[in-house]
Amino acid sequence: MPPMKPESYERRLVEAVTSQPGFPSAIGVVVDFVEPGKVCLRLMQRPELLQFSGFFHGGVIAGLADQAAGGAVTTRLAPGKIGVTIDLHMNFLTPADGHCIVARAESVQIGKTVAVARVDVITITDQQERLCAIANVTLRVVDVQNSPIDKTWPRPGNEAAERGHELPGRAERMPVIERSAAPERMPVSTGMTLAADPHNTETFIFPFAKTSS
Repeated sequence: MPPMKPESYERRLVEAVTSQPGFPSAIGVVVDFVEPGKVCLRLMQRPELLQFSGFFHGGVIAGLADQAAGGAVTTRLAPGKIGVTIDLHMNFLTPADGHCIVARAESVQIGKTVAVARVDVITITDQQERLCAIANVTLRVVDVQNSPIDKTWPRPGNEAAERGHELPGRAERMPVIERSAAPERMPVSTGMTLAADPHNTETFIFPFAKTSS
C-alpha cells in the first residue's frame, strides 16, 4: 500500500477552524473537501436544526454557507490572514428537506482588503441532489497573529508540515469549558465519512458536481 499523502495545509486550516468549540462544531459541521479557493462542508439533519415544518432552518443554512465561504476565501490568503464576513446575501430557492445539506463554496474575487465568495447549498434526499439556496458573501481580509491556528497548525515550508506531522487533538488545542446546563453535543470528527446519524451509511459526497434544480 503506498504511503498516505499528508493532508494539505489548506485542509488543516479549515479543519482547525471548524473543530474549535463554537457554532460549527456544536451543530456537527463536517469538512468534506478542501483545496485553495474551494471548500465543501456537510451537515446532517438533526431535530434541533429544523424549523416547524421539519426542514433545515434558514439560519442554519445561512450559517453553514457563511462558514464555507470563509474557508474558501481564507485558503487563498497568505498565512496569518483570514476572511471574516461583512455581508451575506442569501436566496432560498426550495425547502431543505433532505437528510443532509452540503455547502459548496468557491472564492470569486480576492483583493488586498476585501474578498467575495459564492456558495451553493444542496439538499440531499435518497442520493438525489437539489439546489436549495445560493449565497453571495463579502469578506474582509484581516490579520490573525496570535490566533490558536497560527500556534497549532504547520505552515507550508515548516519542517513538521513537510514530515506530515501528527497534529494535536482538539483537547490539546483549546480547553473545553464545562457547563452544567450544556446540551448534549454530537461528537465531531475530521473524517470525511462521519455522519450525525450513526446508522447512516452514506459515503463521501463528491463536491462541486453539476446539480439539477
